[in-house]
Amino acid sequence: MNEDKADTRQKLLLAALNLFAEQGIDGVSMRTINSMAGAKNASAVHYHFGSRVGILEAILQYFLERLRPLKDDALQWYLSQPEPQLRDLLRTTLSPLLTIYYQDPQGKDLIRLLARIHLDGQPEARRLVNQYMGEMLQQLDAMLTDLLPDIPKDVLRRRILVSLLTVIHCLSEMEWLSETPLGDLQNVSPVGMFSGFLDFLAGGITAPVSRTEDDFKCTL
Repeated sequence: MNEDKADTRQKLLLAALNLFAEQGIDGVSMRTINSMAGAKNASAVHYHFGSRVGILEAILQYFLERLRPLKDDALQWYLSQPEPQLRDLLRTTLSPLLTIYYQDPQGKDLIRLLARIHLDGQPEARRLVNQYMGEMLQQLDAMLTDLLPDIPKDVLRRRILVSLLTVIHCLSEMEWLSETPLGDLQNVSPVGMFSGFLDFLAGGITAPVSRTEDDFKCTL
């Protein structure tokens, strides 16, 4: 691919990322992506990516290219700990996401897109996320099982997914924390925010397991 084509492809990818994050995947037309990217060819998206699903897959690949070195560094830190604890594992798993959010120029859009995919429920988009994020989740699943063998596996897996979704959705709406019914809750450093995430999630993941259905019974 020559330099001009590579530049056009990158502009299209970043335009689609921003639009998908703001408006949802189904709410954005190919024409709008072309226009925002300044592409002269009206069929540029089709030429470079083939379809809306194709450009979404390219965005997820772009995301993983940025996530992987951060994830590898975090994992090396975890493996260097003499007696790693749950909080260490959560730090290892989540610090790459927060680094991307705060330091990558496209970080906020990438996190918002993940939240959008979860909320919109578009089957093909979810399939791609499962495909590209599956390895990371399976690794986390295995490591958590080793750390917390007394928690039933199905319970632990649900808690893993709820924890990750909680972080992704909180990050995607971080600006809202400055104007909540309880006041400004964003008056804390990124490090302080991250530490709070770890405390909250560690408490939830290790909470006692209740099998009773009484919590959901009500008397009319």
